[in-house]
Amino acid sequence: MQPVSLSQLHIWFVLIELFAFVCGSFSYCPTSLTPCPFVKNATFNKNYEGILNSQSPHTYLFQLDPLYEKFLSTNVRLKVIANVTGGDPHKSLSVTVLQPSAISSSFRLPTFNRRTDAHIPPGDYFSGERTICILDSNANESIPFSVVLSTKSEKDILFVLVITLTEDFLLELNSTKKFTLSPNRPFYFRYEFEESVNSVRILADTKALGDACMTLSVQTAVCPIFDQEESIYYEGTYQTIRSSGALYVKKNKYFQSGFIIVLLAHPDDEECLRRDPLSVPGPHTRLLGGLRDKFFTDINVTLRVVSDAIEFPNTGKNFICWTLPIIIAILICFGSWVALKFKHRLLIRVGPREIYVYGSGFWDRLGRILSSNMYISQFGDLNSKHGNGFYHYVTVTGVFYAVPVCQFAVYYYMVSISTGDTDLCYYNYRCAQAIGPFSDLNHIVSNVAYIMYGIVFILFASKRKSEIEAFTPPPLPVDNQEESNELVPNPHQEIKYGIPVNFGMFKALGAALLMEGVFSASYHMCPNEATFQFDTCFMYVIALLQIIHVGQLRNAEFLTPFVTFAVLASIGVLSVSAVIINVFIIPINKKWFCIPFVVIQIIVTVLLTFNHVFVGVLREDTNELVTGWRIYLHIGKKSTWTFNRISVQRLIFPLVTLVMGLIFGILWIVLKWNFSTYLLYLLVANVLWNVGYYIAMKVIHREFSRTSWIFPAVYFALAAIFGGYAMSFFADVAAQWELPPAESRTFNQNCMNMFGIENYPYDSHDAWHFLSATSIFFAFNGLLILDDDLVATPTSQIAVF
Repeated sequence: MQPVSLSQLHIWFVLIELFAFVCGSFSYCPTSLTPCPFVKNATFNKNYEGILNSQSPHTYLFQLDPLYEKFLSTNVRLKVIANVTGGDPHKSLSVTVLQPSAISSSFRLPTFNRRTDAHIPPGDYFSGERTICILDSNANESIPFSVVLSTKSEKDILFVLVITLTEDFLLELNSTKKFTLSPNRPFYFRYEFEESVNSVRILADTKALGDACMTLSVQTAVCPIFDQEESIYYEGTYQTIRSSGALYVKKNKYFQSGFIIVLLAHPDDEECLRRDPLSVPGPHTRLLGGLRDKFFTDINVTLRVVSDAIEFPNTGKNFICWTLPIIIAILICFGSWVALKFKHRLLIRVGPREIYVYGSGFWDRLGRILSSNMYISQFGDLNSKHGNGFYHYVTVTGVFYAVPVCQFAVYYYMVSISTGDTDLCYYNYRCAQAIGPFSDLNHIVSNVAYIMYGIVFILFASKRKSEIEAFTPPPLPVDNQEESNELVPNPHQEIKYGIPVNFGMFKALGAALLMEGVFSASYHMCPNEATFQFDTCFMYVIALLQIIHVGQLRNAEFLTPFVTFAVLASIGVLSVSAVIINVFIIPINKKWFCIPFVVIQIIVTVLLTFNHVFVGVLREDTNELVTGWRIYLHIGKKSTWTFNRISVQRLIFPLVTLVMGLIFGILWIVLKWNFSTYLLYLLVANVLWNVGYYIAMKVIHREFSRTSWIFPAVYFALAAIFGGYAMSFFADVAAQWELPPAESRTFNQNCMNMFGIENYPYDSHDAWHFLSATSIFFAFNGLLILDDDLVATPTSQIAVF
């Protein structure tokens, strides 16, 4: 209701009392041009009918007896019905409630929607209901107030007025209240904190999934209560709702004893299509002035206030609930450390790999076709010249980027807190644990798994490096040495052993996993469209580093740390460009952005295919092996494209990569993914294909001994199991920032039931954090020991594929 000034209030009451004394229950006017108010003492729960025009405003005087113990539960409800069918539809009826102990309020009938083409049912057009605020009154004294009906219309308006008293104003904890909401029938109720309760969660639900748009607001228990569309955002905390909503309320200085819950229905879905003001508007956003041919009315709402059982650690049980997943992660780290120590003992006993001779069977013939005839020794020194370069780049870039990211995320969060607009942050409001300064602590705590696994894996990589460097291969048997000397270009050259692993890359992967936890936690400070880039940026880094690591294990280095991060910078520029282009291009035709990018992607893949097929094959006139970027100078040479230089085995990997890129490009256009999602899916698919291909080629080349496959297989199997479960929880979304906030809340879900405990303080996305971090950690460990069986094998016997 709209407030009326105190000076106007006093004048009205003087006039009311004067006319009540002179006129009593009737009116007398000296002339027809003189407005003559009609004043009447009225009672509750009784209908008052009358005829109103510009010359005869009506005033009804009410006096509520002292309520005493019923003060908190008494609901004073005003209802007015006005029939302007025979009058001027452009002259409205004004309803003003005057109270000596509170700021007065008013509303008008009939209701006009901003959309002139919207069909408004007569019941909502000509009638209105409001709750009269008596919160500032004294429970032990009578409460007087008056209702003034006035209009500028010269034609008569028929009206009906009634004020009802009920005892349903106070909401009980864990009880359910059902009522029907319309744009002209807002409701608000009071909740009083019990002494043992410090926080509650308000749940509002309706089955009108697509035919409702509401605002849920929590305000202090002081008049006036803002329950109109124009004023509901003035005070308190609020959110828009489609079918379900939830707000967490904690006992504090503003809500020391209790609070008011306001529910307002909007006449159309404009408010529920509104994106947060700091994000780029989506193409589905309907701007003010747009057309809407539907009017939302008679929305059946179920309202509940439930206690929030889990609070940060106030008991031993709650502490265990919060830390149990982290304890499990610590045990996994300890178990992995024990496994690596045991694997190191086996490493000491590793001898040179036996040379496998293919037979005449089907699988042996297939293996002979797919096996490589190139060996690492032919490429010279493949040891990375950059050592810890990748590790340093990831660490420095991550720290530098983390500072503005944290600042931006905290700023967004503080804007949401200071304005009370919960539409800014896409939390799972039915499970978000608002503890301390955080509104969603559980999604921050669950990211600790990434950070912990990242630190542990850096330590594992450092330890593994020292173990490999300290390992001394046993002397080669005579047969193996003769075979080795045949393949080494210079028989007098020192024999080198094993895959030249860049352990700086492993440490870079650990640092990237750590940074993913930091940036994901920053994103979850206030998740939305603008901060989503923080959640995915180091996923790109992890995926790309794995692709480069696997690709360069047995091939000449073709991507230095500088080039790698230049590629990542280009991806970042494209991501931001895609968001900006969304405003201008996507509403017209998204293909104008997708198709050029897919074309560029195919060109890059073709260039990498050329490098993969011809590296180790092309030589300069001086017989020097062509590697690095120089290889692309041979694309136009006719001598390059001879049949004997193209190996079938070398074509399989790049061709599958090319086809996979085309498939994902088509899916991007057809399924209308956003650019960040498409790029992430593409990179993850390439990681799986690269690792899978590498393991398959190791099997074809019989590089696994009888037992050496067990540890990598166990690690990759655990990674697959945990990753599969993680994806099932990832698909079970609890919020979607791609949608407007009101629609995103339809996906909000209760906390999970875990370990036999109901309402565990984590939801499905927290499970995704824990499980995906564990899956990545197992996969990293599998990569770390994947080639341990070759540490005593000469490079002249290790195939390049």
